[in-house]
Amino acid sequence: MRQADLVAEFERAFREAHLPLSYSAAQKPRARVKLAANLPVGLELRGEVIEAYFDDLVPIDRIRAAGEFLAEGVELIDAKEVWHGFPSAASQLRAAEYEVEVAGNETLTEDGLRGAVVRLLSARTLIGH
Repeated sequence: MRQADLVAEFERAFREAHLPLSYSAAQKPRARVKLAANLPVGLELRGEVIEAYFDDLVPIDRIRAAGEFLAEGVELIDAKEVWHGFPSAASQLRAAEYEVEVAGNETLTEDGLRGAVVRLLSARTLIGH
């Protein structure tokens, strides 16, 4: 699922749960729901931190209950109340974990794989396919 799709899914679930989402003051107002980290396109999203702003104080159990409106495969694991003025989730994010799956054929040896991983980790940039 793409990041924009995940954000849209949470927006939809919060609306269906009748939560008072805050909207931007732009010409085309958008719900104030965003991911704490912007990830490169093509990565599978797992364990993402999402910030959602509401116009009124919403009991945490109502936010957690909104998880029932999420599509299959999307899950609300936890929700925490954060007051306005507190540091954003993005500013508090300290690390990300990436999992890389490698595929090869019978010619790929353990030493060859180890060398490829060392080169990957030492690369200054990565080019996706």
